[in-house]
Amino acid sequence: MTRVADLLDLSSGSWDEALVQDTFTDFDADAILKMRVNVDLKDSPAWHFDKKGCFSVKSAYKVAVQRREDELGRNSESSMPVPAGQSGFGWEKIWDMETPNKVKVFVWRLAHNSLAVQRNLARRGMKVDTLCPMCHRFDEDPGHLFFKCKAVKECRRSLNLEEYRLTLSLCQSGRELMQKIWSFSPHIQLQIVVLLWRWWSARNKVNAGLKRPTGLEICSLVTFYVSEFGKGIKMHKEQQQVQLKRWKPPPEDVYKINIDGSFKSATNQGGWGFIARNSSGEFLEGGYGNLQRVATPFQAEALAAMHSLERIAQLGMSRIILETDAT
Repeated sequence: MTRVADLLDLSSGSWDEALVQDTFTDFDADAILKMRVNVDLKDSPAWHFDKKGCFSVKSAYKVAVQRREDELGRNSESSMPVPAGQSGFGWEKIWDMETPNKVKVFVWRLAHNSLAVQRNLARRGMKVDTLCPMCHRFDEDPGHLFFKCKAVKECRRSLNLEEYRLTLSLCQSGRELMQKIWSFSPHIQLQIVVLLWRWWSARNKVNAGLKRPTGLEICSLVTFYVSEFGKGIKMHKEQQQVQLKRWKPPPEDVYKINIDGSFKSATNQGGWGFIARNSSGEFLEGGYGNLQRVATPFQAEALAAMHSLERIAQLGMSRIILETDAT
């Protein structure tokens, strides 16, 4: 065991740089050499696997379980973002999904293989019946429940997702499953994720002793949620596009006139307004007014342009750019 005192130059009270670099990797050596040293403090043993350095039976058990899971290939890697330039699973893709948080949490648990399916519960020492509660034919693990269960096949055929089921059923882990799903088109991704989420909800109801929803009921819910989430995605993209459209100043000696018109079909009335700014973005003039006997939104925008130009002409502005947000 290397002691801190062995790495210090006691005459100067600083690190022995050559010894530190010979003992540790470049990354660790650089971090150690940046640490301030107090030569008056004594070395003390610390438990590396606890953030406070204190040994406990709980922390030792956690290390033993982690090593066992590593050996069996079932360990869940950290879901922290991977630094640029390094390969990793890409957990941020889950949190960037355009779905409610409850769906994201479900997908995160699925990727970690931490859903409370019967095989996972039995593996953790619980005495449970490992048969799938949806079909009572085979042991329940994520692969069976979501892709091989006889009941879920009916839903996938109704949603025209059978070819994707065959591909996804070959995945060996939750992470491999999500990477395969992300290789599909956005609409198919959304359909598959929503179906997995709703099927898990239906399974939990059956496991609690409630009646199992029919395949038609589950497919109807999937179609509904896909439509609702799709609307949210479209609205979010439109909001992003609006936010990205920032006002740009005109060239020097040119004035930019931003106009807008409004229209109310029930009364055939509307309004108009404008604002004039120079190349520095300074406010020069603005105005507004009401519109009567307007037939269409296009007419309202045209009248807004006309009235704005009339006011601008009175101010003597001749070199102008007319800008409107109307499509």
